[in-house]
This record gives sequence, structure tokens and C-alpha cells, in this order.
Amino acid sequence: MIRKFKLYGRYYAIDTSSLAVHKISELQYDMLRYLSLPFESSFPSDLRYDLAKYESEKLSEAYIELASFN
Repeated sequence: MIRKFKLYGRYYAIDTSSLAVHKISELQYDMLRYLSLPFESSFPSDLRYDLAKYESEKLSEAYIELASFN
């Protein structure tokens, strides 16, 4: 399970199984609202509509980085 929080204008995620804390971007913070573990191998294309305010390339990069935390 992943928990996310904002502190002093910065965004963080905690992996509750390993207790690892990760500093994340606002995009990744927004993305985690729609995702749960385990992550799919590639970015779920249906999320592009929910996160349309972000560029497609940025979404893919952010997803790959989040998946690497797993």
C-alpha cells in the first residue's frame, strides 16, 4: 500500500510494506490517486484522460519512475 502526503509544499509517498519514503512530483502525487500496487508494466492509457492537464511524455516518465519504487 502506498500513502501520499504533502508537507511544506513538497510531495511525498510512503511504501507501507518497506516503510520507504520517496519525494515525488506533483504529477506523481496526482497519478497515485488512480493507481494501486502492483503497478502494471506500462502506463495505463485510460489515465491519460483523467490526467489530461499533463503532457503525455511527462505522464510516461513519471509512471516509470513510480514503478521503479516498487
